[in-house]
Amino acid sequence: MVELLQDFPPYVAAYKASGTVDEDEYRRVIMNRVDEVARNFDALNFIVRLETGMENYSVAALIRYLEISFKHIHRWNRMAIVSDQKTVRMFYDALSPLVPGKIIGYELKDFEKAKAWVSEPCLTEQNSLQWDWKPPVVAGAAATTAMTLFSYAASAVSKRNFKEPKLLGELIQGLKPSLKPSAAQVLGWQTHYAVGTVWSAIYAACRFEKRPLASALALGAVSGLSAIFVWKTALDLNPRPPRVDRKKYYLQLVAAHFVFSFTLEAAYALRRRRHLLRRHLPLLRS
Repeated sequence: MVELLQDFPPYVAAYKASGTVDEDEYRRVIMNRVDEVARNFDALNFIVRLETGMENYSVAALIRYLEISFKHIHRWNRMAIVSDQKTVRMFYDALSPLVPGKIIGYELKDFEKAKAWVSEPCLTEQNSLQWDWKPPVVAGAAATTAMTLFSYAASAVSKRNFKEPKLLGELIQGLKPSLKPSAAQVLGWQTHYAVGTVWSAIYAACRFEKRPLASALALGAVSGLSAIFVWKTALDLNPRPPRVDRKKYYLQLVAAHFVFSFTLEAAYALRRRRHLLRRHLPLLRS
């Protein structure tokens, strides 16, 4: 179950999750509160006290959890994740440099410390200057498009369905049978490009400028293996999974993610060259 936490400033969305969490209560309790804060304030502080494991979230509730986490990303100021699960804290600590505002993971014993930190006033203007969202979005869109074209070409050659956006739509349809197929497909495409943008932001933070080939190879391997794990889990848990030749699909995923990583590297390298050209062009003209 989820419940709102009291005794916080009005610009803080605070809640606790315990036991089993389903989609309905997550939408009804948490999403409404976060939307309310976002409507009334230019910046958003957020704290979640996790007294349950992520495995106790239903798949639909987990999707809502990710949705609400990133829905108002441009207004993030401070986000505190309070959990005794080390992997959860590490994930959000790693995410902090890639997004506006700041994220800190706390253990449950440090809840009062987290509460004091997240209750400090919002500094929206400072946060907006710290994060440039355009490069990850543009480079991620280009790389995701290249990967998608590769997957569609592989589907045509192999006569199998390797089309990630379409399969994502079918996964969503399996979770929500009442959803119109066209709406599920739109969500599939949106999810596909959103994940590409996240990987693009991660790559921007971890990329070695002097070792672009090694950076691209590392991203291709990590993102490809991660994709296999995520897809296998999603297909296993989905009550109505799409039909797909899993073994060949997973092999195609690895290849597609190398296409993604090298396109992403090319996009960032091109951006850097353009930046250097603009900086030195006035000197050349003089």
